[in-house]
Amino acid sequence: GLPMLETLDLHGNHLAIIDSGVFRDGMNRLNKLLLGDNQLAYIPYEELSPLRQLRYLDLSNNVIKQVLPAHELNGIRMSLDTLKLENNVIRMLWPGSFK
Repeated sequence: GLPMLETLDLHGNHLAIIDSGVFRDGMNRLNKLLLGDNQLAYIPYEELSPLRQLRYLDLSNNVIKQVLPAHELNGIRMSLDTLKLENNVIRMLWPGSFK
């Protein structure tokens, strides 16, 4: 793992999927994740849930279609200070999407 890593920049890598186990171990200090300019079609809530210190998430310039409401997240919580979603294809914001 990378226990001291605070920022991870993966922008512009044509990522379409983030494996559910990729952040499970060793990134306890990660607080900034840059995933812009990829091919992500959804916000990877479950995949990012192990990142307890995550405060800044950039998902701009992807192909995200919707932001799920809180009741569909199965108790997954994120305490972000910044969430960048510009230049996606979001068509619907559900009530409770940002609870």
